[in-house]
Amino acid sequence: MKGTIHYCLEATIKENYGDSAWAKCQQAVGLKKSHSFGQQILKDINEEDSIKLFQLSAETLNIDLKTLFDQFGDYWCLTYAPKMYPQFFEKAQSTKDMLVGLDHIQQVVIGKKPGAKPPRFTYEWQKDGRLLMTYKSERGLFELFESLLRGLDKRFDSETSIERVGDNSLLLGFQ
Repeated sequence: MKGTIHYCLEATIKENYGDSAWAKCQQAVGLKKSHSFGQQILKDINEEDSIKLFQLSAETLNIDLKTLFDQFGDYWCLTYAPKMYPQFFEKAQSTKDMLVGLDHIQQVVIGKKPGAKPPRFTYEWQKDGRLLMTYKSERGLFELFESLLRGLDKRFDSETSIERVGDNSLLLGFQ
């Protein structure tokens, strides 16, 4: 997993809970107090350590993992990604636009960041106009994807209906 995710998690925690809370999370994971992911944005960080960082941070903050994922999704979609990837956000007018182009965006990111292995997505439009979107990743962070989708709804002032279908698919309705 690229360090950009860790950088955004650090920023999310600092923004929502303060610097001292981040220091406690660092300690729980075994990082030095002076450690900052800001200098590791492009580095590859072990997947298991990455997931452990999310889990231990949630435990340290005394919140459930879904809450931390939702806060991360808000930070990623409202603050970080629009600044880092403006070309994608300028083209999209809605959550639907962004999601339909997401697999293409992941392919562009892969091309710019050697070794990147972001999730991939497949799409199947239903007769009722809803979209069956399937998340493909070995990371097991499907819940984080759902949180990012909710962050996109905030970004675009949308209300996407989300129905979980199986372990890695969502049935999405757009207004």
